[in-house]
Amino acid sequence: MRKDHISKTALTGDRWSPPTIPKTATSGFGFKDYTMGSDVMQEKFPKRKPNRLEHYDYSSCGAYFLTICTKERRNYFWENVGATIGRPQDVQLSEYGKIADKAINRIPIVYPSVLIEQYAIMPDHLHLLLRVRADEYGRPMVAPTMSRLVQQLKGYVTKQIGEPIWQKLFFDHVIRNWQDFEEHLKYTYENPMKRKYP
Repeated sequence: MRKDHISKTALTGDRWSPPTIPKTATSGFGFKDYTMGSDVMQEKFPKRKPNRLEHYDYSSCGAYFLTICTKERRNYFWENVGATIGRPQDVQLSEYGKIADKAINRIPIVYPSVLIEQYAIMPDHLHLLLRVRADEYGRPMVAPTMSRLVQQLKGYVTKQIGEPIWQKLFFDHVIRNWQDFEEHLKYTYENPMKRKYP
């Protein structure tokens, strides 16, 4: 290792000591101190906000609104994206958009308990409003978790395209009541028309 890559703190004395992080550099940003054993070594790690409801079964009956974005929010799914007011009627899905459309429509075939209420393919993301149904006796049918469903959708599209195009995570919202359902139904329907172009 070259000397200019070693911090001055590490070179003092015979014993290695870690570089210290000044408190002013991390104060006020929600960092948590971790002490390892009896060492005085403190590392600063940001505390990540959980993106799923704690103790919620994401395969249970109910409705879910999902948003899945492309990497770097690139336009992979639409052709003819240009400056216009509202979504033009002649917007065509690109080849990648057609593959995503096919993947979405395969969900109820692979998982009969999952019903697609509505979806929108945007230039750089997908919106899905899904419902996990119960059987005729009111019992939950076997269903995947939303994470597994999204993982399989992303995997199918990636395999068909031959390269990864997705952001690592996705956004979900558990629909709480009928009004919440109607708001997300309306949003999914109107979002393509409200799309603002560069």
